[in-house]
Amino acid sequence: LGRVELGYVGSAAFAGILQQHMLRFRAAWPEVQLQTREVQMGRLPGLVADGQVDIGFLRLPMDLPDGLSAQLLQRDRFCLALPDDHALAAATSPIDPGELAQDRFIVPEQALGTDEVGRRGGFTPRIGNRPGNLLAVLTEVSMRAGIAVVPEVVSATVLLPGVVFKPLAGDPITSELAAVFRRNERSPVVRNLIRQFAPAG
Repeated sequence: LGRVELGYVGSAAFAGILQQHMLRFRAAWPEVQLQTREVQMGRLPGLVADGQVDIGFLRLPMDLPDGLSAQLLQRDRFCLALPDDHALAAATSPIDPGELAQDRFIVPEQALGTDEVGRRGGFTPRIGNRPGNLLAVLTEVSMRAGIAVVPEVVSATVLLPGVVFKPLAGDPITSELAAVFRRNERSPVVRNLIRQFAPAG
């Protein structure tokens, strides 16, 4: 009956959002083929805009090309990923950003959390590496290359030796998972999936 090309960032899978919507859609439209692939977040809006991907699952805020719309699917907050030998790894209370000024940061595709930790702590983060997706970021942390500010959802879904997760003090630094799609989508099967994103009620 048709095919839908889906692109996603890793945290959409870690959060279960990707699976939730794909399983629901497959139950309703079992004869539609779903093709999924992980895509670098910065490339995803452009791929949707030019038709190579029908729907992208990514994190906001992000500048979107004209003609695209975004539907919020989940709000999340950022937390810290620390090597298990870090001085704050055994902390029992949330960590104040000001305590991190001397650390080297491993930065994921979305730098929002890292930048905000630096702003709240009154320092410019020292960047160690930008390896890309979240699993690569956490692998660097596990090898004691630095610390990282990551979506809290990974703390419950990704267990890597040598990594501990800690909450940040102060107001939550929020991030949003969203579905991005063409505003004037013509494909009926793609429109069926887009309608699924609408909030209940």
